[in-house]
Amino acid sequence: MNRYFIFAFSLLIPTLASADSTPADTARSWGLLGRWAVDCAAGKTVLYNVEQDGRLIYDNGLNTIVSIDTVTKTKENRIVLTYFWPVDQKVRTLVIEQKDGRIRTVLNRDDANNYTIRDGVLTSSGRQGPWLERCSRDLAA
Repeated sequence: MNRYFIFAFSLLIPTLASADSTPADTARSWGLLGRWAVDCAAGKTVLYNVEQDGRLIYDNGLNTIVSIDTVTKTKENRIVLTYFWPVDQKVRTLVIEQKDGRIRTVLNRDDANNYTIRDGVLTSSGRQGPWLERCSRDLAA
């Protein structure tokens, strides 16, 4: 019986060892990397990319680029990102969901629990947050 357990466990070791180890790895395996927009033809895009030094970055397309500190996948086909937002000097948590090759932010809050997006709704307007389509694939170095 113990031999079978050891054998079965040994089959899991490569799987455990190949788990995502960096924010960039997790973002890449989830399919986040690339340029995204409500309408790619309009030219207003956001970018998730890996820099040459291996850092995962987010560029909001409005002259703010941040380094993502942590990335975690969830069971609901969502991904949770944390990063320091220099505009308000706070740590932000972002939850993004993926469906039909598109993404949308379902939560965006700072470390004081001030939300800009909650349950997929923009707190400033009460409207549903938009779905983004992929404009270009993984641009990682």
